[in-house]
Amino acid sequence: MDRKLEEFHLMGIFDICREAYKVTFSWKKIFSRIALALILPLAIIFPVQIFLSALVMNKIQFHLQNIDVTQIENPEYISNLQTQVVSEMIIIYVSQIICGLFFVIFSLLPTSAVVYTVACVYCSKDITFKKVMSAVPKLWKRLMITFLWFFLILFVCNFIYFLAIMLMVILFVASGILSDLSVESISNMSVLPRILAIPYMIGAIYISFVWYMASVVSILEDIRGIEAMKKGKNLIKGKIWIVFVTYILVQICNTGVLFSFSSLAVHGEPLAMVFRVSYGIFCLLLLVILIYFGLVIQTIIYFVCKSHHKENIDKSNLGDHLDGYHLGHYVPLSKDEDIQLTGTMDRKSEEIQSMGIFDIYREAYKVTMSSKKIFSQIALALILPFALITLAQIEIVEHINNSLFNLIFTLFHSVLFQLLTSAIVYTAACSYCSKDITFKKVMSAVPRLWKRLMITFLWVFLILLVYSFLLIILMVILFVVSGILSDQVALKSTKNMYVLLVILLIYMIGAIYISLIWYMACVVSILEDIRGIKAIKKGKNLIKGNIWIVFVTFFLLLICNMATVFSFSSLVVHGESLAMVVRVILGICYLLLLVILIHFGLVTQTIVYFVCKSYHKENIDKSSLTDHLDDYYLGYYVPLNKDEDLQLGGNAV
Repeated sequence: MDRKLEEFHLMGIFDICREAYKVTFSWKKIFSRIALALILPLAIIFPVQIFLSALVMNKIQFHLQNIDVTQIENPEYISNLQTQVVSEMIIIYVSQIICGLFFVIFSLLPTSAVVYTVACVYCSKDITFKKVMSAVPKLWKRLMITFLWFFLILFVCNFIYFLAIMLMVILFVASGILSDLSVESISNMSVLPRILAIPYMIGAIYISFVWYMASVVSILEDIRGIEAMKKGKNLIKGKIWIVFVTYILVQICNTGVLFSFSSLAVHGEPLAMVFRVSYGIFCLLLLVILIYFGLVIQTIIYFVCKSHHKENIDKSNLGDHLDGYHLGHYVPLSKDEDIQLTGTMDRKSEEIQSMGIFDIYREAYKVTMSSKKIFSQIALALILPFALITLAQIEIVEHINNSLFNLIFTLFHSVLFQLLTSAIVYTAACSYCSKDITFKKVMSAVPRLWKRLMITFLWVFLILLVYSFLLIILMVILFVVSGILSDQVALKSTKNMYVLLVILLIYMIGAIYISLIWYMACVVSILEDIRGIKAIKKGKNLIKGNIWIVFVTFFLLLICNMATVFSFSSLVVHGESLAMVVRVILGICYLLLLVILIHFGLVTQTIVYFVCKSYHKENIDKSSLTDHLDDYYLGYYVPLNKDEDLQLGGNAV
């Protein structure tokens, strides 16, 4: 920022790259921590998706290569084969959509952190990793608003493109050109989308350039959404070639790394396994470096464009703007303070309300460490057996592949999980209230808590059942009644595949929303005097306004648990190539990791409840909550003395 405006204005591609290198190595410690904390998890998503897609594609090829020639005339055999292949193709498409959504959503986190840090470096501000992480949640919110506008604009462009194609088809049909449906007319018709694709691609690339600049504008200026998009559009004028070259170069490099990873690491069967693993790690690290440098270059280009348009880059104003992201929004506990959750209950409502993802996780860690004795007892008594059952089920399924068994086991698994939730949420709430809590008191309260949770769980299960039933009815109406599935060839239609994918995507969004409501409703059932459908309604109201926090905490836990279970299945259950000692050690490690993840997930869930309560200005009365928690064991559980008669007759009194 000590450069003159003319120097920024005259910077070219190589000057920008050199500047990015200098910025990185002047603050390499903080940038390396950001890369490890945010960019590395983001970079893992695409290689994992490539690997999973390759597994499914290999399975599809196996089915197609091992067709029973003797059954080729059997319609039932062909139908089952087609259904199997189509279902596996749907898995690939859905996994690509989910990975794409996760990548887009989580890519905004490193964008926020890197752009913010680079701007602080230019302003000569005293910046630490802790300050960056405390600012990221608010920055992410602003970026999400701008991204949603970008997504909406792209959606409208796609809609106009497909509408133009449909209108052209209607005009050709109306004029009688396609009345004979000859091969020549159909081939001529296929040229139309290609011609229209040229202006469509140019428009889509231009909108991407605008978003490229608008994302930095949303962080470094006091505008967001459509206003940031307009500002980004104005900034790239006159410097669009620099934006074009940097943006396309970064995309080409990222695509090249992923392509080489797919070719040599995933599909490189002739190569040695050691080389493939080493090359996969190398590609991952290279992808992290490319993503990072792309974000630093993006920030520098913003200053170049600002300078080109003679806009004043005021160091003090920018510094004040950057300070606004973390000052007054998070007050960390000092070393001398009591590290129990009572500190959070004593915070002002505004402080609890503004806690971000990282603040919540930090608070969950402090809660655990402050009451580690009782939490470790709960982990050994309840979470460890639950984790053992979860991992044992993977081995059992290998021998008992029965749908009814899997359904019964899933229901049993869900019912058992309510015991853990009851114990952890209750204990965390007692810590908030500074209650004298013991393991015996928690265990005496769990049965009553479990009953309340089960009522709410059954309501959620019923809602999901009705929701799934409505999906089946819709599928029947669209595919069976309309006769789309009446012939075997129709299954191959790309159009029908897209319709099916859209329906499944809408269903998944609804199911995720119901899951997020349940995520909050189960805490409501324990810490408030409501349950069942009322707790679900309260959970629905609580997540409003803070749904992004609920979404991220819920899915981060889900992803971590699924990754642990998948790794256990791959390396321990199916790791025949590994030594038995290694498999046993890995199995124990995965078991302990699953216990830790489940515990932290439930503590985080409780803290998110208080954050949502505070956001809606609901009073968190310590004494009222204490009285409510006391009701679960006072007067309801009276242990027998050693001198009392232990005969069953005592129960009849």
